[in-house]
Amino acid sequence: MLLSQKNILELGCGSGRLFPTFIQEGVENITGIDISDEMILKAKTKHPSLNVKIKEIFWISKSGKI
Repeated sequence: MLLSQKNILELGCGSGRLFPTFIQEGVENITGIDISDEMILKAKTKHPSLNVKIKEIFWISKSGKI
C-alpha cells in the first residue's frame, strides 16, 4: 500500500486493526472514528498516542466537526 498523504481519517476504525499498517507506511497523523465505545476502548488501549474518538458518522456530517 502506498500512502502519499501523511494524514488518515478512518471512519469505522473499530479496534484500530489497520493503524499499525498506516504507521508502517509513514502516516504521521491518524484519527479513528467509531460508534462503538467498546471498539474505541480497544483502539485506545492498543494505540494510546493516537486520536481515537466515539462519534456517529451522521453527527460528523451534520456538524462538520470531528
